[in-house]
Amino acid sequence: MSEAIPAILDADHLPETLKRLDDLISRTENVERLRSGLGMRLALSMAQELREHKDLGSDTGALVAEWVERFGEDTVNAAIQIAREFLVRPDELAKEFASRLNTATPKDSEGNGPDAH
Repeated sequence: MSEAIPAILDADHLPETLKRLDDLISRTENVERLRSGLGMRLALSMAQELREHKDLGSDTGALVAEWVERFGEDTVNAAIQIAREFLVRPDELAKEFASRLNTATPKDSEGNGPDAH
């Protein structure tokens, strides 16, 4: 995996990443960030299914059904599109999401972080 992509997105850290995403999703109030987080969560869960030689949807089907009830169909449909993109263009989107994760601290969101311009 590229040096530009942090280890947190590496397959060896998948359980840790999924937990972190679940925590971020539970605290997210911004709809676009929620959709992005759900999309990334779905893509990584699908990758985990494949890695464990399970049929796609064996675990993620229930997850998506739960999300529809919790977040609504429109949000979940957007998340599914993001997951598809993530699976088709993993390197580009992994870098984008890694960048978002690296700047998602409260200090940085106020424009006071080390990367503030």
